[in-house]
Amino acid sequence: MPADWKSTNWKECEYSCNHCRCRSHDWVLGTVIGMVLAFHQLATSSGQAEMGNLAEGIYTAMTTTVAGLIVGIIAYIGYNHLVVRTDKVVHQMEATAVDF
Repeated sequence: MPADWKSTNWKECEYSCNHCRCRSHDWVLGTVIGMVLAFHQLATSSGQAEMGNLAEGIYTAMTTTVAGLIVGIIAYIGYNHLVVRTDKVVHQMEATAVDF
């Protein structure tokens, strides 16, 4: 095993975790944009908006919420998997060091 293996993999793990955290927050932005579109349609129509136009904004909000939750759940599972693998390697290295 190379000497810099742990530091290199940890940096990659940290980058992946930060990237997933940012991506999972995109759904909040999409939800807000969808609701803004729905309320904008309601405001510009003097309170008499067509249901189809309102539904378009709400549809945008809901689809981005679903997509964000899917990304967030997958990222959370992946993060936990990486943490468990890292812990196993650390424990294995500690056991080897003690035996040495």
